[in-house]
Amino acid sequence: MSSALPITDGSEQQITAIEGRFAKSYLPDHAQLILADGTVKTYHGKKAPSNAPEMADNVLPKLVADASQLTG
Repeated sequence: MSSALPITDGSEQQITAIEGRFAKSYLPDHAQLILADGTVKTYHGKKAPSNAPEMADNVLPKLVADASQLTG
């Protein structure tokens, strides 16, 4: 069972899109965070199978770290 906390500071309105090739079978090596002001932040890493995460340079923690700095 998963639960989610609502985003109440309006920060999600600053994100236009999150793009990349995402699949359950691997950790992604490329992603983009596109902000409403036109800023595009690109993240590069190393792709690896999801059952061997230690082989990856997963871009998602990098993207989340930047996105978590947004405020409403």
